[in-house]
Order: sequence, then structure tokens, then C-alpha cells
Amino acid sequence: MSIAPSSFRRRIRRASSMEGPQSFWGRLLETISRSEVLVRLGLCLLAAFCLLVLLRGWSQPFAFRLGSVAPRGVVSRVAFEKPDLARTRAAQQRATSQVRVVYIQDRSPLVRIRDGLKNRVAEIAAAETLAGVSRAAWLEFAPETATVLERIPVPAPGTVVKP
Repeated sequence: MSIAPSSFRRRIRRASSMEGPQSFWGRLLETISRSEVLVRLGLCLLAAFCLLVLLRGWSQPFAFRLGSVAPRGVVSRVAFEKPDLARTRAAQQRATSQVRVVYIQDRSPLVRIRDGLKNRVAEIAAAETLAGVSRAAWLEFAPETATVLERIPVPAPGTVVKP
């Protein structure tokens, strides 16, 4: 008896659902193809690019550092000079003496006069009467009032003057 070909029982391959151990490259490709890994790699590349731009990674590093001595002669484009304060001051005085008039604006005497004037004005303003004001302070503030001040009687110490 012959069996029809369609009635053959086909044996399902049991090994078809099992996969063999993956190689290193296969696992690496599978790991890299995940979206979260791709995002991390993108951020890493972006950070590397930013550092490259900020640090100018394409230019050669500067060969000399502060305090290092080159083993050969280095020629500079700028003439370096050490400032000599004594010679500079002497040159300034020589230049000052050759000029006819040199005006030096020193504000400290003006500041002292202004502060003294403010003090005297405060002293005069704080007095209750004109007689109670120090004559020296009043004359310093307004010297043209000397004739008027001579006519004002000076009260005796301890006398209360009513306004």
C-alpha cells in the first residue's frame, strides 16, 4: 500500500526555533540598534564636537608654558623692555621743566576747604542766635560782615539770650 505524499507526516524541525549563541559582533549590533543607546551615543558625539570647537582641537598646542625655558633661542616679534621707574620719573621731570607752564590739578585742597566750609556752616546753622555764633566761624564764612559783627554785643558767659 502506498501512502500518498500529502499524508506524510512531516517532522517539524525542532532546532528551527532555537538560535545558537551569538557572536560578539552580533550582540554589539543588537545593543547599538536600540533607541536609548542611540540617543546616548548622539549626546556623546555632540559633547565631543562641542569640546572640539571650544578647545580649538584642530590647532597645534602652544609649545611654551610659563616658566619653561626653551632649549634653543626664541626670537620674539615684540621688543620687551623692563620699566625703569627712576629713569621714567626723571624723564617726566625733564619734560615738565622744558614746558613753560604745567598745571597739576590737585583736588585735595579744594576738598579740605569745602569740608571746612560745610563744618562752619553747620556750626552757624546750629546756633540759636547770632550772638551765640563763634565770630571766627562767621568771619571765615562771610568776611564782608565784619562791620556788622562789630556792632553786635558779645554776651557774657552764662547769660541766656532770648530770641
